[in-house]
Amino acid sequence: QYTKEMQPAWARKFEPPAITGGESQTVMSTLLELARETGEDKFLKPFPKALAYYKKSQLPSGKMARFYELKTNRPLYFTKQYELTYSSADMPTHYGFIVGNKFDRIEKEYNRLMETDRSKWRSPRKQRPPQMSNGLKSRVQKILADMDDRGAWVEAGELKYHKNADHVRKIIDPRTFSKNIEALAVFLAASP
Repeated sequence: QYTKEMQPAWARKFEPPAITGGESQTVMSTLLELARETGEDKFLKPFPKALAYYKKSQLPSGKMARFYELKTNRPLYFTKQYELTYSSADMPTHYGFIVGNKFDRIEKEYNRLMETDRSKWRSPRKQRPPQMSNGLKSRVQKILADMDDRGAWVEAGELKYHKNADHVRKIIDPRTFSKNIEALAVFLAASP
């Protein structure tokens, strides 16, 4: 999480301001995909420094810490009592404080792109443009009708780690949000 000034900030009580060894892998994979799809190498400019940094930051097991302390680069963990520590000995089990390491695969794809003519980066798949249909129109009408006054899709559901006697509550489910946004995007793309 970042402040509006783009500085790392606390998120949940076990997510300190830090450099992440986990989410950074997803971001770098997304940058590779953007480079492939657009043919623009600007998305790859940070890769040499980032890959060198993450290689240097691997844990002895070859995995990555989820969080690295700003300025010192030391791995950060939490105890089961949510005390910030440098030790991985007493971590809660509900959260991945140690994550997999896909940086070798990311580096391999980066090198492959750098050795390939940019005109060949884009995959030759062809997508059929979306077609308007009565089913799509009905689905979008329902999606719009299901929104509350704020424009949110609220439904009964459970928060994964917050179970109690009355654990069903009103939530915004990211799966519903994602499906609805995708349907709206298809509708817009199919509209004349």
